[in-house]
Amino acid sequence: MLPLFRAGDTALVSSSRLRRGDCAVYRAGGRALLHRVAGFAGGRAVLRDDGWELPPHAVHPRQILGRVVSRNPLKSGLAGYAWFLSRGLLKWLRKTRPRGTEPDRS
Repeated sequence: MLPLFRAGDTALVSSSRLRRGDCAVYRAGGRALLHRVAGFAGGRAVLRDDGWELPPHAVHPRQILGRVVSRNPLKSGLAGYAWFLSRGLLKWLRKTRPRGTEPDRS
């Protein structure tokens, strides 16, 4: 996925729905790989690398781990670390809030 991703880069991955143009992380041959979504056909995602060195290939949805939402989120130092922790904390708080209770927004 050069030039967007280089060896040693980290990626924050979300399990949200894939769209054309997203970078998808998927499993193939026991490895996690990263390619761009070129489209969808026959219930599969059609992926290709950014360098166009490999032909497009279809991947079954069970192979897909998620889509990349951020590249190198922790390289920005303390701000990146705080952002990473706050996302996890917010998700946890949303899960633990009792149903039917909404915060007072007035």
